[in-house]
Amino acid sequence: MSVILASQSPRRKELLGLFHIPFEIRVADIDETMDPRKKPYDEVARVSRLKALAVEREKEDTVIAADTIVVCEGRVLGKPRSEAEAFSMLRLLSGREAEAMEPMLKKGVAAALYAPGTGTVNPWQLGIAAFENALQNGAEAKLNAEVLAIRKTGTGFEVETDSDTYPCKMVFNCAGLFADKVHHINRYDNGDSKLDELGCEIEVSFNISAVNNV
Repeated sequence: MSVILASQSPRRKELLGLFHIPFEIRVADIDETMDPRKKPYDEVARVSRLKALAVEREKEDTVIAADTIVVCEGRVLGKPRSEAEAFSMLRLLSGREAEAMEPMLKKGVAAALYAPGTGTVNPWQLGIAAFENALQNGAEAKLNAEVLAIRKTGTGFEVETDSDTYPCKMVFNCAGLFADKVHHINRYDNGDSKLDELGCEIEVSFNISAVNNV
């Protein structure tokens, strides 16, 4: 079985590479034109599905496809076709306007460049959403368990906690405020992490902690 990324986006390649899972890139040659009469979110899902179905694959392969659009005030902002169009998507704010939009800005801001098509992600809500998605896909949460050690086994890993020891195939350090403590659990005297050698640690700053037996 192979994992196939149906995208030539450097960012998506970088994100998938964080999981240290072997994968190959196969670019889907499809018409990505979206129907302006339909909901943008539905069109993104449709185009992503077309990308996944368009690449050559075996029956047992896993194909990952995605698409990105920016929606501002109900209008889909595609990739700018010219420098002038790119600048039309930006707006210069006065310092007073910027402070009204972002009260946490340092006082005395002279001006700000505003991109209406951008957005921010609430890391707390993102973490909760990822946790809920994991549970819906068969993950089992072990709450209020302090991680004491992580050991590599023939079939994956063993995570020892203060209440029990859990076998799992993958380990993700998603301990939030305690991520640094988990990172330093298995340390050599010189400070190098044994977790890196185990090939099991991917640090994510979600404020949740879970061991998934997948």
